Amino acid sequence: MIKNNIDTVNSKNTFESFVPRDASQETAHRMMSNVAKAIIKNENTIVSNVAAFAEPSLFWLSGPTGVGKSHLMDAVVNMTKAEAPRVTDANRVLVFRDNFTREFIGGLDPRVFEKHTIILVDNLFDECETVSDLDPSSHGIALGNFLGANFKARGITVLSSRLVGLKDNARDLLRRVDSRGEKRVHTALGADLRMDASL
Repeated sequence: MIKNNIDTVNSKNTFESFVPRDASQETAHRMMSNVAKAIIKNENTIVSNVAAFAEPSLFWLSGPTGVGKSHLMDAVVNMTKAEAPRVTDANRVLVFRDNFTREFIGGLDPRVFEKHTIILVDNLFDECETVSDLDPSSHGIALGNFLGANFKARGITVLSSRLVGLKDNARDLLRRVDSRGEKRVHTALGADLRMDASL
């Protein structure tokens, strides 16, 4: 069973304590703040129905180590705990900070998406130095399994990575593994491309 790392969230990491240093960080701050507000607005629906949204939402935070990706993910959780505590009390939020590829290459335990409406994956593919290190037979399969299940579950997912170009590379990586997976990702990403943020 996937371990929930929600206890690793730093309570000091809030939207108020995040100080944007440039326009891209302002965009990322606004994007993640809107994610938190959507969770709070839909608290009752999320608590009563794990498939709480009409469509899946997928958000990407990318940038080098130390620019605030984890801070903004923590801020989403902290704002949810403060203003929609029933969402976290009902275990609807999953924070994942372990080895993504190892956990998801073998397929997903369906209970992950049956329980969690909001999933935050920090440091996706952190074992790789660049996107050229990504292997379709491991990273591609793991990402395809995860995003395919996310598409069906109609939840909110936030992915962070220090790998430059990962989001752009994801479609090609999945196309080489599973064309249906690539189409699912294209659909899930389509509405949210404008909300991608590079820090």
